[in-house]
Amino acid sequence: MDGVIIDSEPIHHRTLSELFFELGIQISSQEFNSFIGSSTRNMWESLKLNHSLKRNIKDLIQLDETRYLDFLTKIEKLKPIEGVEKWLKYARENGFKVVLASSASQKNIDLVLSKLDFPDYFDLIVSGAELENSKPHPEIFLRAALKIDSLPEDCLVIEDAE
Repeated sequence: MDGVIIDSEPIHHRTLSELFFELGIQISSQEFNSFIGSSTRNMWESLKLNHSLKRNIKDLIQLDETRYLDFLTKIEKLKPIEGVEKWLKYARENGFKVVLASSASQKNIDLVLSKLDFPDYFDLIVSGAELENSKPHPEIFLRAALKIDSLPEDCLVIEDAE
C-alpha cells in the first residue's frame, strides 16, 4: 500500500521526524530509509535498541500510529499514485485476484482506503502488522497467496521497498 498505492513517505517522514524530536533521537537518512517497507514493530525494535529508548515497544508503536492516523484523518482525500487506479480497474475487469498485502495495521489500511475512495478493488486485504516476520521476509506474500488458494509461483508482487 505505502509507496505502491499512495506516496506516504512524506507523511511518515513528517510525523516520525516530529516524534523522533520529542523522543530526543536523531537518525540518519540512511537509517530512516532502511525502515521503508518494514513493519512499525520492527522499526521501533531497532530504534529502541540503537538509540537506547526507555519507552516500551507497545507505547512507541501506539505513539507512532496515533500521530500518523491523526494526520491522515485531517486530509480530506488522498491521491493515489498515478496509474494505480487504472491498473486496479484493468485487473478487476480481467478476472485477476488482487490482494493488498501491507505491513501497516488494519486501522491504517482501512483509513487510507477510505481516504482514496476506492471501490472494492481488492479480493483480500492482509495486514502484516501482527505477523512474525516483516518484509523483506516473504511471510505476508505467502499468507496472501494461501488465502486466495494460489501457488506463490502463480502470483505477481508489486513492491517498492528494497
